[in-house]
Amino acid sequence: MQTQNKYIYLVIVVCHIILYCTSITEQSVLRFEAPHPFEPQSAINLSPPPPVVFVTKTFTSQIDHFSFNPYLGSFRVRYLINDTYYQPGSPILFYTGNEGRIEAFANNTLIMWQMAPVINAALVFVEHRYYGNSMPFGDHSMDNASTLAYLTAEQALADFAYFLTNLKYLEPRLVAKRSPVIAIGGSYGGMLSAWMRQKYPHLVQGALASSAPVLQFINVTSCYAFSAAVSNAFTKASPNCSANIRKSWSAIDRTAASGQSGLLKLSKIFATCSPLTSKSDVNGLKAWIVSAYVTAAMVNYPYPASFLLPLPAWPVASICRPISSVASVSDKSNNDDISLLSAVSAGLNRYYYNYTGGVACLNLTVDPSSATLDDRGWGAQSCNEMVMPDSCANGITDMLQPTGDFDLEAYTASCLSQFGIRPRPNWVMTQFAGAVDPIACSNIFYANGDLDPWAPGGVKTSPNPSCPAELMKNAAHHLDLRAADARDPPDVARIRKLQWQAVQRWCKHFHQSVANANNDHAVWNRHLK
Repeated sequence: MQTQNKYIYLVIVVCHIILYCTSITEQSVLRFEAPHPFEPQSAINLSPPPPVVFVTKTFTSQIDHFSFNPYLGSFRVRYLINDTYYQPGSPILFYTGNEGRIEAFANNTLIMWQMAPVINAALVFVEHRYYGNSMPFGDHSMDNASTLAYLTAEQALADFAYFLTNLKYLEPRLVAKRSPVIAIGGSYGGMLSAWMRQKYPHLVQGALASSAPVLQFINVTSCYAFSAAVSNAFTKASPNCSANIRKSWSAIDRTAASGQSGLLKLSKIFATCSPLTSKSDVNGLKAWIVSAYVTAAMVNYPYPASFLLPLPAWPVASICRPISSVASVSDKSNNDDISLLSAVSAGLNRYYYNYTGGVACLNLTVDPSSATLDDRGWGAQSCNEMVMPDSCANGITDMLQPTGDFDLEAYTASCLSQFGIRPRPNWVMTQFAGAVDPIACSNIFYANGDLDPWAPGGVKTSPNPSCPAELMKNAAHHLDLRAADARDPPDVARIRKLQWQAVQRWCKHFHQSVANANNDHAVWNRHLK
């Protein structure tokens, strides 16, 4: 009897399911919304970019996305948006924020602003946690290892993913119809855009990863490669320039070795705000000079720019002009030392530290390029998983002050002392190596410049057509993300065209996938009737 009742119950349930299914109309079944047709364009509009105008907003994100600790709570993350050109179904160009205030990247990634009117795209720039005003613990965010524990790429990517998942509530206009999302970023932001596509492919259709040093890690890329690339940029500008810079370090040492009179000479030559009084001060002077060479090589753009600080066009060539004028330098002549160091000072003061002419003296304790980027935040982040050795120099394969090999033990001690953080140098490649794996990678376009010090740690070739990698000739750090300009090297224009084609291909595939999904659901609905 009980068995018979079970069969009767089963029949009743099946009948209800059949009646329900036959009553479903095609409109009531879950469907993908039909997007606005994406119109391919033959080329990027090379006219000047429109004014950089955006609305600043915030959204609430979890401090820790990967635990269910109810006591951590949430915080506000800033984002910038411009939907002036947007049409339903058109792309959303999504900038994955770097290690600084998000406005700096919105104002310098002008290729996005040139692209948006052409393809009716919305522009969104999301700030990286712990930078700018997006502080998980407010003024105490940088206090100690406990508060800094959530400063990771994984947590930042999860912020971005949470934002995109909730976009229909934050920006309803952008999802009136389904729109493909293209992640874009340069430098660390380029790493994040590639990793965003890798980790959240259902949210990001493709990624433009410019100057992204995704391979600049221990046991992957030599820590000497960065210094060699800096030197290469100066050698290309003038072989005599890099040769004289290589000799300048011993010239500084010989001058300082003469005691207080030598230190006073160095202070006058380099117009320091405070006189040099010790060996530590001399080391500080050298580090200050190296920082100028590195930054000049990074932003060695073909026109005047103010990304990290105001600099002339081709700043490396400008700095080299007086340095190269010193024809021959002896390693033993004090007179030659003064001539050489005076030329070095002239190049740095006139074309780097004091290009605008408003600096009365040079403060060795302040790096003017750090105004755009957050050195303390990045210092903490590079002490957890972002261990990217880039300061090794030998003075032979490069022109910089020799430093020796990267010392992980000393680096760890420094991180523990400053932040209470013990680095995990191999973790990033464990987490994100799929973004460069020839089999696993998809819809990521890597671009690097051959003048960029970070290029050795980037993806420069790829056997995977879904993840192309291109090396731009005569290009510095993420030049391709700046506004298209008539002064750009020809190869940069070529790469931009390939990137443009990739974006269109990704968007077209997205629209085709949505259309195919609608067709599949329509067929399924008819079978249910």
